[in-house]
Amino acid sequence: MSQKDITNIHLKLKDLYVNGKYKEYRSLLIKNKSIIPESQFFYNLGTVEIKLKDYGFARYHLENSIIKGNTNTETLHNLNVVKQYIKKVDSDVFTKTIYFSKTLPSDIWVISTLLLLIFFATYFKISKIKKMVFYICAVLISILPVSYKYIILNKKTVAIALEKIDFQDGPTVLFKKIGEIPLGEKLLLEKHNGDWWLVSQPEQLRGWVKSKNLGFL
Repeated sequence: MSQKDITNIHLKLKDLYVNGKYKEYRSLLIKNKSIIPESQFFYNLGTVEIKLKDYGFARYHLENSIIKGNTNTETLHNLNVVKQYIKKVDSDVFTKTIYFSKTLPSDIWVISTLLLLIFFATYFKISKIKKMVFYICAVLISILPVSYKYIILNKKTVAIALEKIDFQDGPTVLFKKIGEIPLGEKLLLEKHNGDWWLVSQPEQLRGWVKSKNLGFL
C-alpha cells in the first residue's frame, strides 16, 4: 500500500468520524488495522465505541491502548467517561494491582533486579560483610521482581466483561446461575475449563463465565 493510499484512508476515517458515521468509521478502522500503530488503533476503536454506546467494548479497547503504552490524558479521560456511563468504580485492590503490573514494560522487572544486585554488591563491598547467609538473602531479594513477573504475573489473566454476563456455579450451563456480572467489569481470572473461565476477583463475582463474553487484556 502506497503512502498516498494510507493518507487517503486516514482522511476518509476523519471524514466519517466528523460526520457522525460511526459504524462506517469502525468498519474502515478495523479493516485497516495494519496501517495504524497498535496503541492508537485501540484508542480510536474505544473512542468510537463510546459514540456507539458499546461501553463494554469501549472500555476493553481503551484499557488495551493503555497496556500498549498510550497513557496520554485523552485516553485516560475517555476511559473515565466510559466508567461514568457504566457507573463503575474499580474497588478491588488486588485486581487493580495485577492490572497495573501488567501495564509495565518487561524491561522494568529486569532493570529492577539488576539495580538491586548492584546495590547489594556495592553495600557488601563497602561494609565488608562476608557471611554467606547475607549474600544468599541479597540474591533472593534481588530476584523478586523477575520472579513476580515470570512466575506469578504471567499466570494471571485480566479481562473485561464486554456485556452483562451470567456466572454459574460450574463450567457448563447445567450448573446453577449464581448471579450477573455487570457490563464493563474488570475481572481477574483463575483458570479455564474449555470455553469457561473461573472468576477469582472481585470475590463477590466468583464463578464460571463463558469466554465469548470476555475481552482479555
